Amino acid sequence: MNSLSETHHPQYELYRRIGVVAWVSFVAAAVASALFFAIFDPLVILGQATYPLDWSRTASYSVGFFLFWILTSATGAMVAWLLATPIRSVNDLRQAYEPDNSDEEGKL
Repeated sequence: MNSLSETHHPQYELYRRIGVVAWVSFVAAAVASALFFAIFDPLVILGQATYPLDWSRTASYSVGFFLFWILTSATGAMVAWLLATPIRSVNDLRQAYEPDNSDEEGKL
């Protein structure tokens, strides 16, 4: 008997998914920004930009990290949404877009 599942608030699973996506995307953004800025110097990138920006290295690292975090959060949210999609709705979508061959089978 699992009493834990009986005591959860109905929104628990949603909050859990949001927390998992936020944490995993945070770690992935940290790794991605560390790898990116280990290869590319932000001041060189800013010097080659078409619009002149007067940012320090720290500001560039921060903006880069938040851009990576947005990207990985969006990816994680799409994965969580796809995993939460019930198989029944997927089968309904397949049937809606597949041609109906039942009429042709009766004529043969």
